[in-house]
Amino acid sequence: LSTLPEDVDGIICYPVDGDANSQAFLDLANSGYPLVLLDRAPRGCEHLVVQTDNFRASELAVTDLMDRGHRRIAFFGSSNDRAQSVRERFLGYRKTVESLDYDTRAYERWIPLLLEESSELMYQTISDGFAVMRGLPEPPTAAFCIQDRLASGVLDACQTYGLEVGIDFGVATFNDFGPSFFRYPQRIDRVVQRMEEVSETAISRLRALIRGEDPGAGPVRIDAQFFPAEDPRKILTSSLYAHAAAGPP
Repeated sequence: LSTLPEDVDGIICYPVDGDANSQAFLDLANSGYPLVLLDRAPRGCEHLVVQTDNFRASELAVTDLMDRGHRRIAFFGSSNDRAQSVRERFLGYRKTVESLDYDTRAYERWIPLLLEESSELMYQTISDGFAVMRGLPEPPTAAFCIQDRLASGVLDACQTYGLEVGIDFGVATFNDFGPSFFRYPQRIDRVVQRMEEVSETAISRLRALIRGEDPGAGPVRIDAQFFPAEDPRKILTSSLYAHAAAGPP
């Protein structure tokens, strides 16, 4: 980062080290050098970023679960709180369920980031957390996940406990790996980031900075797409049809 300005006219950067480089980003931007951050920003550098509106997208997803009658909604997040997107998605969840008036702490599970590198450990950790929540006086009937792999673990736990997703248990997730990542994507609420629009906006702002123009302070937030799950009655009908077509065991 310190040597790149000598070779290029501007930089679009995707920060990966949380707040570690915040001062370096600030110093570079304050010097007048064209700099745009993509998708996330260290604390104090939010005015430099173009990103998905994670808070609003989380509100939409959790609100849909509530509209479907769910009153206890679990949260599954990565413990990587250095990532701005993780913090914003959690805050969106917390803000939305405030009206349900329950202490969310018993319903929150933070999966250590390193476990995501080992699917077996990740799935077991999610399953264990799911089991504990199932034993609560008011167990959750739905879950909001901040990313695909966590949602996959929740779906696996639902299967273990004989819960029909979309009927017995609702799931909402950010879906960056596409609908084909899930066996039945139509059964879950999916938030899909418009990364092409995020990228194009970042490029447009960088070009303006290079030309000496003021594109205005960020953060610039791009709305995500929201794909709600099918109506439970339709899911139930298709599920019963599938069981009938399979015939007796």
